[in-house]
Amino acid sequence: MKHSTVTVSIILALACLRPIAAAADRSPLRVTAEGRLSPFDLEVLSTFAKLHARQLQPVPPGADADVIAGTFSDTVARPAFTVTREVFPSRLVALTRTPQPRIAAIEALRWSRVGVVRGSRAAAAVHDAKISGAELVEYRTAQAAAAALRSAEVASLLLELTDALAEQRTDAQLQMGVSLGTRRSWVYAVPSAQGSLVRELDDYLASLRRTPSWAAMIARHYGPHALETLSSAHLVD
Repeated sequence: MKHSTVTVSIILALACLRPIAAAADRSPLRVTAEGRLSPFDLEVLSTFAKLHARQLQPVPPGADADVIAGTFSDTVARPAFTVTREVFPSRLVALTRTPQPRIAAIEALRWSRVGVVRGSRAAAAVHDAKISGAELVEYRTAQAAAAALRSAEVASLLLELTDALAEQRTDAQLQMGVSLGTRRSWVYAVPSAQGSLVRELDDYLASLRRTPSWAAMIARHYGPHALETLSSAHLVD
């Protein structure tokens, strides 16, 4: 199915659930991210913008924006920003690559080289779990860490679930193992002055989750087994 056809079907499904306000804001929806704006967030937010007859306008990190993607609910500076309901759940997950065995227990990470993304919560999670002897090797991106795993530079990775799913989608030999750290929520942050936008985004996300398009969107960006993985990790009902 072509992307444009899927987008139209999502808009039609959402329009049936919640009509567009007659006096809606028609200015461009300026969107940025802490880091890279993911294809998943781009589709979610572009569909929202079209539903409200607005044009999506990606802007660089640090620029004035209406929506900031790619952030956790517990890391947003307040009261400057208000966060939406959860967009995607996450935990850290241990990845290996066949023929290496799946990591079924935290103890298997001891005394091994583990790839992590620089600036992530992985180092703190390893410390909190008291995993002695693990040597953490930092990489700038999840893609660079996955390349290091393929070259056997590290024995395993500790990635956020969204990154793990995205990497597994392009490399079927990657296998997910034990989860680490607390459950966290990826959200969108909106300047607090734009309270109506937060409410509109919350309504949109709640409506989107009730349509078949939500599962199709997750499968398209994170693979056909992503929802099953989320369920088995007890991150969704």
